[in-house]
Amino acid sequence: MRKIIALILGLVLPVIALSAQGRITVKGQVTDENGEALPGTAVIEKGTSNGVLTDRNGNYAITVSAGAVLMFSSMGYKEISETVGKRSAISVSLSSDTTFLDEAVVVGYGTMKRSDLTGSVSSVSAKTLENFRSGDIMTALGGQLAGVNVTSSDGTPGGGYSILI
Repeated sequence: MRKIIALILGLVLPVIALSAQGRITVKGQVTDENGEALPGTAVIEKGTSNGVLTDRNGNYAITVSAGAVLMFSSMGYKEISETVGKRSAISVSLSSDTTFLDEAVVVGYGTMKRSDLTGSVSSVSAKTLENFRSGDIMTALGGQLAGVNVTSSDGTPGGGYSILI
C-alpha cells in the first residue's frame, strides 16, 4: 500500500510543482480569416525558444509561464501576439499579409520583388559544380552561365580571375 501511495505522490507532486512555478498549458486552434485551419503555424513564447507548430487541423498545445505572450506566425499571414494571463485556451485567426503575395527573388545580397528586378537572373546548382573536375570554383563557373566569361587574369595557379558579364 505504501508503494502505491509513493507512486501516486511521485506522479502528482511534479504536476503540483509545475503549477506552483506558474506554468500553464495553453491549447487552441489557429485559422485564417475564412475559418480554415492553418497547419504549420509557429506558436512561440515571446522572448524564449519555447515553441510548437500547429498540426494539420491548426491545433496546438504549449506549456508556458503564466502571463507569457504567445506569438503566432505563418508565412503569408500577419504575425499576432496574445497575452496568456490565466487563460488555458487561446484560438486566433490570422489575416493574410499582401506583402508576401508578391513573388520574391533572392539575390546575392538580399531579396527583391521580381517586378523590381531588372536584367536577367541565372543560377548554377551546387550539384552541377560538384560534377566538374576543376581545382577551384571560378574555373567550374566558366561557360555555365550565358553571358558570363571567367578567365584567369595572369595564368598562374591560384592567380586572380577576370569576370566579364
